[in-house]
Amino acid sequence: MLQDYLENNMKYLNAHQGIFSFVQKLLKIYKTDNYKVEEAKNGDVTLAVLDTSGKALSYHSKYNPTREAQQIIEKQYKNESHAVILGFGMGYTSEIILEKLPVLNMGPQLFIVEPDPFVFITALKYRDLSRLLSDSRVHISLGSDADAVGEVWNAAIDWSVLSGMAIIEHQPSKSRFSLFFDKLLEKMKYLANRSRGNFITLMNVGWEFHRNNFMNLQEAFGLPGSERLFDKFTNVPAIIVAAGPSLDKNMEYLKRVKGRFPIIAVDTAYRHLLANGIKPDFVCAADSSYENSLDFVGVEDETEVILVAELMTHPDIFKVFKGRKIITTFGGGLYPQISKFREPMGSLICWGSVATMAFDLARKMGADPIIFIGFDLSFCDGRLHTRGSYSEDILYENLHPFTSMENETSEYICERGRFQFMGDDGKLIYTDTNMKAYKDWFEDQFQHTEAKVINATEGGIVNNFVEKMTLNQAIDKYFDKSIDVKSRIEDCLKMPVKADYNALHEFLASRKELIEDFCKKIEVVKPLLKELSDSISDKNLNEIKGKESEKLAIVMNVHDQICDNPAIVEWFAALNTKFVTKHTSEVVKLRGLKEVKAGQWLQIVDNLFSNYEEFARYQLPLVKAKTVS
Repeated sequence: MLQDYLENNMKYLNAHQGIFSFVQKLLKIYKTDNYKVEEAKNGDVTLAVLDTSGKALSYHSKYNPTREAQQIIEKQYKNESHAVILGFGMGYTSEIILEKLPVLNMGPQLFIVEPDPFVFITALKYRDLSRLLSDSRVHISLGSDADAVGEVWNAAIDWSVLSGMAIIEHQPSKSRFSLFFDKLLEKMKYLANRSRGNFITLMNVGWEFHRNNFMNLQEAFGLPGSERLFDKFTNVPAIIVAAGPSLDKNMEYLKRVKGRFPIIAVDTAYRHLLANGIKPDFVCAADSSYENSLDFVGVEDETEVILVAELMTHPDIFKVFKGRKIITTFGGGLYPQISKFREPMGSLICWGSVATMAFDLARKMGADPIIFIGFDLSFCDGRLHTRGSYSEDILYENLHPFTSMENETSEYICERGRFQFMGDDGKLIYTDTNMKAYKDWFEDQFQHTEAKVINATEGGIVNNFVEKMTLNQAIDKYFDKSIDVKSRIEDCLKMPVKADYNALHEFLASRKELIEDFCKKIEVVKPLLKELSDSISDKNLNEIKGKESEKLAIVMNVHDQICDNPAIVEWFAALNTKFVTKHTSEVVKLRGLKEVKAGQWLQIVDNLFSNYEEFARYQLPLVKAKTVS
């Protein structure tokens, strides 16, 4: 006799809010006719799904579904930190792999994807899934929109603790939904490359980002946020001016719509626009490097353009820019810790290129259509960027009596132009790895953007999910949607900024005390750490007794206090993501081993203490300077 577990399972499913409400709605129309459940020979529950012709597809072994799932896991799981289950069935593979995954306490680790929600409901009805549903490491996606599932997966995963992702395929599910799973895997691969790229950038330049955050904090904290612009230009055409070589083709037409369409320029195009008498409404800056600050050299006195900048932008840009400024955030750095002390900054996406930031700004402003020019993402007409950018300045620096600008540019393109595309005129266009990645990112975003996207570049390689026309044609077609841009911007920015500098000061002072407190604790236990490293490194942990055990506990307690303090970990990771990621992975690995030498733990503790002291030496002067100012 099959037992009904639905009511009990629903209590635990309530922790998965989106899924819970979705299942509740489907239960009203759920019928068991096409989902045949029987008892297997070993007492487990098995399932067969009937297709439209009445043919049954067995989801599990009729003899021993648990052993069948164990064999699947043995073949497809190789001790990765995370796993994706493609096809839930009755949940056997999910339960088994959950026991094998390490406990990281850092967000979801088991991602369950079931395209047929009624299969999932059948499992809820006939199997006790309470342990699985109550585990915080489990994330569930139901339904057959591969793009949506991929985006949810990407948003939920913590890349800082990922040391491997197992893909566990349930073959009967795959046979029913092969196109869905193929598309999902392709989406996940793309998102993984995109997110790991962002994460690796953060690991490598975290110190620079963090320094810039503090250097800009005093001024930026009191600036209006980009959120003030969000949804204030609904259905108004906006033009994004990128810095591709084709910009000269149609830049002059911007004068037709100055003051009527909001014009958003990337920093690399800024000087060239001003040199040609074109003043965009906004110029976006987001690069932390000194080199990108050179795009603002020579145009410092311009006051009619508004700078939209992220907190980690190079400080020289904030210093030299004389016009009004708007602050925005990409969600990291200091922002999560200081956001509660001021009005919302407004969060924008930036993925490698400032053009991605400009696009997301236009999108969140509510602009429709969003019109791109200078959007080549390729080497067109033997050039790298529009004229007047700092990138051309750098090439000029390489010139000598035996070369020319054309030769330097040609050599650069020959070295990096790995990818070929056919242009609208039938000629081959070359691009490099980075711009190819930007093309893929933009086209993925365009297909999920409600607003129409027009590529008026008249060249380049971005052809998918856009409408192509000249800038003049786009202006003619949408001019009746134009507005008084200046007055709309003034309406957005006229209210005083709500920013509590006193609360920010108190917060920074408390963080300074916290950092100093852990420095003192480390200083106290360092002699013990040295003593233990000399005396017990070769011993197994379970062999250590008495005084040595007590001393080791004291040292480990300081280590654990640092690692278990969310404020310190968040701050430390913002500054040195690379070390925090590595340390977390090493700790997880050691905790998963049955036999561990004391020396392995002592080495990890020593590394943490050394890196923390370096973090404090770098961080404390910045915090002290801001608490004084």
